[in-house]
Amino acid sequence: MWTRREWKTFYQAVKKSAGLSKPPRPLYRSGTNRLIPAEGFSLDELVAAGVSLVQAESWGLPVDLGRTDSYEPNVSALRVYARVARVAP
Repeated sequence: MWTRREWKTFYQAVKKSAGLSKPPRPLYRSGTNRLIPAEGFSLDELVAAGVSLVQAESWGLPVDLGRTDSYEPNVSALRVYARVARVAP
């Protein structure tokens, strides 16, 4: 049985880790007004968001080296996630 102090430290640890949300899912446009899930973020999107390949892999972000296009909503989602990930411990 856990003591009150153990429960308190457990909830504090969970609360800290909950600040970092799930990684964003990459999308790309296919035709007019149609979005399809992509395998990963392209290198152009990572560069535009200011995230290195090593950082993306350490954060668990999927990276697709075969993609050459850049989709602006992916870049903005990466910028927001990078801001949160750099602040979180």
